[in-house]
Amino acid sequence: MSEIVLNTMHRLRKFWQFLAISALTALPLTVSAQVYGPQPAPGGPPSVNLTFDGIKNILETVLRWMYTLFFVIAAIMIVWAAFNYLTSGGDEEKVEKAKKGFIYAIVAIAVAIVSASVKVVVANILGVPAVP
Repeated sequence: MSEIVLNTMHRLRKFWQFLAISALTALPLTVSAQVYGPQPAPGGPPSVNLTFDGIKNILETVLRWMYTLFFVIAAIMIVWAAFNYLTSGGDEEKVEKAKKGFIYAIVAIAVAIVSASVKVVVANILGVPAVP
């Protein structure tokens, strides 16, 4: 197989591993949501808040969690790049790989900050108060 195919397969395997670990990490959150969420009336159907505000609150909560998780992962990437840089032993290839990892983490943080501020910018343009 060519190097491109092998590299793509490696990246796909890493992606699926990350997805599986993320799903397993989020599993306790879903259980706690079932235990501590709204309780249905005895003998009645479960209560579901499918109004616009309810859906908006759910999406905002999910996005807030993803935003926090993103920064935690970015911080881990920065620490990993620093570790690779410190353990490169002067090998130019490893030094360049560590530098690229650090730059990618910084760019990812900048994109996350800009994407989070879009809500405030749009609210200012429209002249409505931005709700945090």
